[in-house]
Amino acid sequence: MTASDDPQPTGPELPRYVQLLWGREPAGRRGPKPRVSIEQIGNAAAELADREGFDAVSMKAVADALGMTAMSLYRYVDSKDDLVDLMLNVGYGPPDPSWTRGVGWRVGLDRWAREIAARLVARPWMIAAHAASGWAPLGPNVLLWEECGLAAFEGVDLPETAKLSSMLLLDGFVRSHVAQSIQLGQAGADFDHTKPHEDRYHVFIGQLVTPERFPLLTTAAAAAADDHTDFYGGELDFGIGVILDGLAAKIERTASL
Repeated sequence: MTASDDPQPTGPELPRYVQLLWGREPAGRRGPKPRVSIEQIGNAAAELADREGFDAVSMKAVADALGMTAMSLYRYVDSKDDLVDLMLNVGYGPPDPSWTRGVGWRVGLDRWAREIAARLVARPWMIAAHAASGWAPLGPNVLLWEECGLAAFEGVDLPETAKLSSMLLLDGFVRSHVAQSIQLGQAGADFDHTKPHEDRYHVFIGQLVTPERFPLLTTAAAAAADDHTDFYGGELDFGIGVILDGLAAKIERTASL
């Protein structure tokens, strides 16, 4: 399909960086040939975040990394929001369709959720990037992840909106759990799973709460502080399992109607 064969847009014009990322750049565009590709810009921003963290990413810093001026960078992206979208497209990368095809909905969604978690843990700046973005990501890799997740539902009798809602629920839990795990020092690119890690959060709670004022929290915090299982892995298993158990019940109810 050529650019002229693409369906005519029926809504607002796509942002320039999205057109470039999807190869929708009008064939007859005038002006000098671009010095860098939109993919190179995304890679430079992601590599900068890998080295120095999300807060280090700015239009000027990315332009410097590419050997160009910030004004030149504005020929490709209009704002940092655009830059964040490009970074997330790099951070996620393309999924493997075999994760979810022909393996059953539960196995497929479990793998899908864990692969998302692995990418977020490997590049924690993606959590901050999601929070800072002004809109949902539009990169092809990100949308391929949605396509991959939907493939897990092949042959499952659920409304399409319920399938999307299920993926949204899983994705939201995974992002929240990874963010909390990093915040508590229980996960991250430099976290060493081979060494024991004290649950300082619940230890501190135990020093602050009293059975008289917080009887339930006192008991729960003491149990958590004595539990030396892997927080990140254990809570990931628990959360994904509960969500998929609920989805199984919903699928069963839908099938019985």
